[in-house]
Amino acid sequence: MYNGADFLSGYCGIFLEHCGDLVISLDLKFKIIMINSTAADVLDILRNETIGQNLFEICKHSQVELSFTEKDLECSEKLINKFVEGYIVYPQKQKKFILWKYVFINNQQKDKCCFLIFGKDVSVLEKHKEDALLTTTYLDNIVENLPEYIYWKDLNLTYRGCNKHVANYLNLPSSASIIGKTDKDFDWSEERIQALLEIDKKIIETGIPNVVEEVIPRPDKSKRIIVK
Repeated sequence: MYNGADFLSGYCGIFLEHCGDLVISLDLKFKIIMINSTAADVLDILRNETIGQNLFEICKHSQVELSFTEKDLECSEKLINKFVEGYIVYPQKQKKFILWKYVFINNQQKDKCCFLIFGKDVSVLEKHKEDALLTTTYLDNIVENLPEYIYWKDLNLTYRGCNKHVANYLNLPSSASIIGKTDKDFDWSEERIQALLEIDKKIIETGIPNVVEEVIPRPDKSKRIIVK
């Protein structure tokens, strides 16, 4: 008679082998029970030679660093059924960013208990994040050092940023200090605040840029004429 458990185990094994994520099963002594080809390739180890071997000793011998340790798995009550950010570092210091999930499979028969480890390689996504951050940094530096006075507001007419020239003019300690402020937070006349409000509302309503010549009072009582 065909064993239903063997049937399920066989098909689960096929699924885990081809799911595309890293899948590793360890016994309570952290010896490898099962490792799929994706995990073996990413960890750069030979599957046939690793079954029955301690995962952490293998990685130590190969100079591969994992972001989790035996102690992390020993605290089975602390194992969270969700992915956590982690990594794999190789001997040449190359690094892969991995989302790990550790699951403790409890069984009445202690010798049947095991740890199931899943890993998602998100290195490409992290690279995109780094590239986007680098691009944003370049753009911030460009805006910060342009000779013009530059600031921007959200639809609630709250300042969301400015460059150093605006910060200096407003006597702010840094460009970031303007974030969250409105025109009413500065020592300006009601007439000027109302004029700025009308200009901002017109731009929001029409989407059409508005060019105005404005006389801006400075802290030293001098005036600066700006076209904006």
